[in-house]
Amino acid sequence: MGVENETLARAIKTVLDDELPAALDAVEAEWAAIQAITLSNPVTTFIGHKPTILDEPSTSFPFVAVIVPNREPMEGSEWGFQDVAYDALIDYFVIAADESTVNLAALRYAQAIVNVLQAHSVISGYAQRNYEPPLVISEASRHLVGGTTGDAFATDDVDYIQMGRITARLS
Repeated sequence: MGVENETLARAIKTVLDDELPAALDAVEAEWAAIQAITLSNPVTTFIGHKPTILDEPSTSFPFVAVIVPNREPMEGSEWGFQDVAYDALIDYFVIAADESTVNLAALRYAQAIVNVLQAHSVISGYAQRNYEPPLVISEASRHLVGGTTGDAFATDDVDYIQMGRITARLS
């Protein structure tokens, strides 16, 4: 078994590319009677980390990135037959015109991504270790609609951005 980080990231990205739009529609329908919002399909899906993401214009969002930054040996494995575990980080960024909507979008995007992951106990030959993967959602922040251009204090130049991270452990 070699280093499979990129292979696994590509496999997860493919699953999300194929199934996330339908999962987002299902989550939208589930919440429609309570508080309806539109969950746009990802504009960009990306393998790796993009440190300049906050400089992107609002038209680049929603944005989903998959990175598998580490692997570690499993406890009890032996030389030559070493089992490894990978942590796949699925980061997503959503945009909305107001704080309330961006908060709901972040929560519901997480629900859709987790639903997709839960439908695949094995991805690219690696079994997911947690049916309920860890989730962290950031605080909402002001974002310049034009990315790096505009006035952060002018209502027309600002929207709100929020990020979530789901960690899928596979081995």
